[in-house]
Amino acid sequence: MFTELPSERTWTATAGFQQVRVWEGPEEEKDAFFASIAPPGYIALRESNRPLGQRSTTDPTVRNWVRIELTYGVATTAGGSEDPGLISRTWTLQPTEEQVHILSHDATIPLWKRDRTWPQRIKAYAENYSDRVAQGLAANPAAPVTTTISTPVAPGGATSDEIAQANRLLDILVRDQNATGLVTRHTLRKTEVVNTLTALQASHTNVNRPYTYTSLIASEPTLPGAALLQASGLTAMKWLKKAPVVEQLAGGLFQIVQEYEAGVYFEQYLYGAEIT
Repeated sequence: MFTELPSERTWTATAGFQQVRVWEGPEEEKDAFFASIAPPGYIALRESNRPLGQRSTTDPTVRNWVRIELTYGVATTAGGSEDPGLISRTWTLQPTEEQVHILSHDATIPLWKRDRTWPQRIKAYAENYSDRVAQGLAANPAAPVTTTISTPVAPGGATSDEIAQANRLLDILVRDQNATGLVTRHTLRKTEVVNTLTALQASHTNVNRPYTYTSLIASEPTLPGAALLQASGLTAMKWLKKAPVVEQLAGGLFQIVQEYEAGVYFEQYLYGAEIT
């Protein structure tokens, strides 16, 4: 029968606090120990021969004894202990890039928000100009086309920056009505590894809802914002909460992954009002 000995508590800068629990018992009962006695969720295992009282011999009446050390993570903070089943928690900020149509680009969103018909009217003016140029060339290919580009009237309240951006959008659409632009998307990912002692659960609250940066910090107090976001200038972004992913790992561990996707604007009709 396996007997548990006094445990040890260690700490390292990379792994944090860890608890090492020690058992000793007969080698032939080792499989039964792991099947029914060993608490799940250990992150490291060390096994060694350590006979009690006698050395291992060829005498079949002398049982060989083994020492088994199981290491468990113990999450702590400067203010005290956290969830006892938390093995590790990491945050990552992953950028991805994609090509999107110019009318769906983040740079065009302020024009949409000012007046939902404004970018479409700009697009229609560009198409009209292209049609008139094509008609002029068809009528007389040898003569220069004198058609000028007309600009749609800006909606009331438009700022000078928005008007300048609208003019640039018109110039791009005149050159290429299918123009695209590169957009960098950022995904903020929290990965937690836990054992069966944890009280943590995958949260489905406010899935597919956008958070402001302030509300994100309130919802995720462990987020190291200074290291991940502030220096990158992403605090003004909105963060769409995705559905969590739970995966069972070896050794009785579970992994909970929660992601937030950054964006300039998330349509309220699709995602609801921002959580502020």
